Amino acid sequence: MKLNCTKVLILLVFCLNVSVLFSQSYWKRVETNSVRKARKEQRRVEPNVFKVFELDLEKFKSVLRKAPSREEDSKKSNAIVQFPNANGELQSFQVLESSIMDPVLANKYPMIKTYKAFGINDPTASMRFSVTQFGIHAMMLSGKQGAVYIDPYTSDLKSYMVYEKEALEGASQDFSCLQDEGVLLESIEVDKSSQRFAANDQKLRTYRLALSCTGEYAALFAGSGSVTVRKANVLSQMVITMNRVNEIYERDLAITMQFVANNDDVIYLDSATDPWMGEYNTKTAETLDDVIGVANYDIGHNFNTSGGGHAGCIGCVCVSTSKYSNHKGMAYTGSSNPVGDAFYIDYVAHEMGHQFGAYHIQSSIECFSGNGESEVEPGSGSSIMGYAGICDPNVQYHSDAHFNYISVKQILNYVKNGLGNECAQESVLVNQAPIANAGGDYTIPASTAFVLTGSATDVDGVETLTYSWYQNDAAPSGKVGKPQSTWDTGPLYRSLLPSDSPKRYLPKIEDVLNGNLTPTWEVTPSVTRDLNFAFLVRDNGSGIGNGIGQTDADLMKVTVNAAAGPFTVTSQNEEGIFWSHGDTEIITWNVAGTTANNINTSRVNILLSTNGGETFDVVLAENTPNDGAQEIVVPDTPALSCRIMVQPVGNIYYAVNSHPFALDYEIVCVQYDSGNLGLAIQDAVTNGQQGVVLSSSLNISDSETIESTVVYTDITHTWVGDLFVELKHPNGEVKATLYNRNCNNGQDDLDVVFNDEGGAITCANPVSGTFSPQTPLNEFSGLGSNGEWKLEISDFSPMDYGTLNSWYIELCTLTDSSLGVDKFAANKFTIFPNPNKGEFTIKLNSLSGNDIKVDVYDVRGRLIYKKSFTNSSDFSQTIGLNNVQSGMYLVTVNDGERSATKKIIVE
Repeated sequence: MKLNCTKVLILLVFCLNVSVLFSQSYWKRVETNSVRKARKEQRRVEPNVFKVFELDLEKFKSVLRKAPSREEDSKKSNAIVQFPNANGELQSFQVLESSIMDPVLANKYPMIKTYKAFGINDPTASMRFSVTQFGIHAMMLSGKQGAVYIDPYTSDLKSYMVYEKEALEGASQDFSCLQDEGVLLESIEVDKSSQRFAANDQKLRTYRLALSCTGEYAALFAGSGSVTVRKANVLSQMVITMNRVNEIYERDLAITMQFVANNDDVIYLDSATDPWMGEYNTKTAETLDDVIGVANYDIGHNFNTSGGGHAGCIGCVCVSTSKYSNHKGMAYTGSSNPVGDAFYIDYVAHEMGHQFGAYHIQSSIECFSGNGESEVEPGSGSSIMGYAGICDPNVQYHSDAHFNYISVKQILNYVKNGLGNECAQESVLVNQAPIANAGGDYTIPASTAFVLTGSATDVDGVETLTYSWYQNDAAPSGKVGKPQSTWDTGPLYRSLLPSDSPKRYLPKIEDVLNGNLTPTWEVTPSVTRDLNFAFLVRDNGSGIGNGIGQTDADLMKVTVNAAAGPFTVTSQNEEGIFWSHGDTEIITWNVAGTTANNINTSRVNILLSTNGGETFDVVLAENTPNDGAQEIVVPDTPALSCRIMVQPVGNIYYAVNSHPFALDYEIVCVQYDSGNLGLAIQDAVTNGQQGVVLSSSLNISDSETIESTVVYTDITHTWVGDLFVELKHPNGEVKATLYNRNCNNGQDDLDVVFNDEGGAITCANPVSGTFSPQTPLNEFSGLGSNGEWKLEISDFSPMDYGTLNSWYIELCTLTDSSLGVDKFAANKFTIFPNPNKGEFTIKLNSLSGNDIKVDVYDVRGRLIYKKSFTNSSDFSQTIGLNNVQSGMYLVTVNDGERSATKKIIVE
């Protein structure tokens, strides 16, 4: 109960600061072209998508001065700050000052500050950021989005770039991990089968870090000035690096590293006089032992520009018995460009992971290594202990900011049961570990998608929890190429960033909806085999205490039986299907041996998605026999994009139909005719050069969203091989070429219907029939129909004459057949203005007393707005749709007793 009170108190602190929070304006969104005059920071790996914000640094720092130290009682913090996310939105965080330097070192370099923050409006979010003479550097981790980074964009430190890790698609840096994974301590060489994952034990383990650097590394950052100034600059870059590394170690492992008091003594500014001559392992250990003192640090490391990394051991933190084998100070990480998260996370966090007892997780034969239980990710791997971007086949360019389950298990085993337990400074946490539940084991049919669903409890609350499902099948030997459905051992499924959902669809539901059960890194097996999975739960610090995370994991197994499957839906698998509510429809599926073969599914549920497959929350039939066919009554839920799912009762596999279809919608086609025109087509003056363009317009007042387009032209002209015919949309940007001098052998006239479904043009004389245009007419699909359409014709040769006699456009749209029944008609239900710019007002009379629910869908059936409002007898509410494209949208209003859907047009 005390912990719950803590959370209430934190919430009260937040509420008391709301007025301060919303008056903050130190971040300002700007366009990149508005900061071109300032010199950009040089980056080797540039994100391809990012947003730029200007920062009032002094105003920002004034808020940070209120932040208490993490060692103090965090409940007293009234420092609430905002950071932009990758979508350009500002998120609120509670902030604690969290130094990663010994107090002596921190007092010597007061310009270097680091902070810990945890999310308020996104409880799954946590972050660490630094404030130094090099500006703000931040890493935000969340279960609702990918890892987000904030770095200086301009060298004047006034503008900052905000981006997700996925945006770093540049070539990998010059790096190779040289660690020999046969080098390990006896203390961690134990029976692997006896090692069950142990939850965190409510302890923060702090290790003293001695981080040295070569003169070459220092030269990149030192600048000019006194020795103290130059060392401060180098130390700042080291702190920026380790602050980000610590964020992951604190979240996943409850481990933090703190610079030793005299760390600046091993910052060497001159490459001519530093101790290193190309060998880094032994020399680093010797240097740290001699300068820092062998008893005065727990983990040692060196930064250089060599382009490689070597931990010197697997599990040697705290070990000081020998400088020449497993020694705590032998590790190094080198790169010619040692900045950015390609360096911090991919390489530094990786090498230190080895020092803490973790092995490589990649399974590619090109870089196969590990200890026989760790090679659990396909290809290069994508978590920290993998080789993302530097080993074919590469899953992605860079590592994601998380440790795989097997890495967490190995590191926790070392720091709790191995020599890593001998030197850590332990402190008791208020935060308690969650309890993970992966569920039971299942047998499923081959070549069939499935979904894993875990659960977790936490006495501190579950709102901060994030979840990861990891396949836990080590490859017995190096795998050649990308995963194949016929592999009966090793990993088929890649690792993913932690999510706020305890479910994982395998493959991703988007791929299944597209009919792909074997996307490159999530391959559904077609053979009999076992798939072992680990369900790892992170509490991300629970938003209390000092924000140090706790974890727990649970295991389960999926057995694939190739005597059954594939389990498939066989109905509603054609285009052009339309359902009407109240009708009876038949759903069919291939049982495929699932009633036997140790699967034993006797009953299934049949579900409907009305948003294209994002959710399946409409039950069409429940607990019906698994016999391959079921009649259902179509519900009264109008939708543009419906999908069917058949799922077993008591199992995890499922199947969906292959094509979306509409419910209570129908295609309505309207023909807009020019009438008789008799417009002359002027000859070209010079052969091969375009003549004067004839432009004929059709003004369409109907404002609908186009589903498909057909165009007819009646042109009298000798030698139509001279003609170019084009249709332009009213927006002036989208156009389609109908005819481009196709028939050039004396053919006359164009009496042609242009339709994307038509065949190739037949050059008869005259040219007549239904043909496909030169460029597809579906370019107009999804656009509005209203405005001035233009048919433009030009001649490319003299001596031939012609006339545009007439033409028409046929526009087909999807229309909600239920819209004619306004269930609020007697209650003065109106939406205005319509058309609008994305902002409109809903008015109605409702006596239900229930909340008014407003949902807005786009033409593909995707929910783009959802909100509930307090009821009043005369309801009036203005709705704003942010950043929506022009087109048709459906607004559904429900007061618990009645509902209605109206169409709006956004211009």
